[in-house]
Amino acid sequence: MIISISALLLAQLASATPVRRSDYGSDTSNHFDEVIAGSRSCASSAVMIGRETFAPGNIGVFWGARFRNELLDAFNGDIDVQGIHREDYPANLVDYHIGGSDTGADSCARTIEQYAAKCPETKIFVSGYSQGSLVAYKCINRVSDTARKQIKALVVFGSEEILMDDVQPVPDGITLKNYCVENTTAPDVVCTTTLTSGIDLPNSVGEVVSQIKDSFASLGDVAQNGDQLKEVASIPGLLLKELPAALPWIAKDVTQGKIRRWMILPPHMVYGLNGMTTEAAAWMATVI
Repeated sequence: MIISISALLLAQLASATPVRRSDYGSDTSNHFDEVIAGSRSCASSAVMIGRETFAPGNIGVFWGARFRNELLDAFNGDIDVQGIHREDYPANLVDYHIGGSDTGADSCARTIEQYAAKCPETKIFVSGYSQGSLVAYKCINRVSDTARKQIKALVVFGSEEILMDDVQPVPDGITLKNYCVENTTAPDVVCTTTLTSGIDLPNSVGEVVSQIKDSFASLGDVAQNGDQLKEVASIPGLLLKELPAALPWIAKDVTQGKIRRWMILPPHMVYGLNGMTTEAAAWMATVI
């Protein structure tokens, strides 16, 4: 690559909005489940979250935990936050290639319907990051017409939707807010509509695999707490386990010119660190 992996990460972080270093908290949030079970009262607003590939819990510790805290701040605590059930949405590479987990999308839709039945006056948002955004697109198309009337917006980060074969439409009446690092020198190339600005596309499966490994390793440079460091430590084992099943698809995409969907470069890894969660949460709090 003309621009090195480390240079891309440093360029993105240099232009990022400063954020405080803090413990973002648990990788799991089950407010919808608690409301459905009757152990929690309905909030005025609610958001269903689809986490990124390999993220732990049901919201993760990089983007999801940060976003949950930003939402709680923006809504003064009057918001329910739920991650898609981990048992239904494993957030693996196999499901990424098909445009996001179908079982995750079904689980997302089912949980929203159950929550909406309990809280018919609550404004609902659906959100996701990376593969989680693909699942979110599928989810809102599987929610019943009745429950869908409560969904105000789809809020996605680093979404690869434009690169997938079966593009999911956004139903009428639902606003789309799409957060992508549109940076001409260090873009997130899986979602950007700008030029890749000197970034060479990989020409082989080996180059793609090396790039994926390097990008996930870069998370160690931006980890801010023990939970994040623990996730970084777990990723090499997950890659070793899941990459073999993905290799035939990667090879096919290389030959068909669809390799951008696998270009998980460092700018794709920093959505919980570059101020976009703060911006999104503030915008959501203004939605009527």
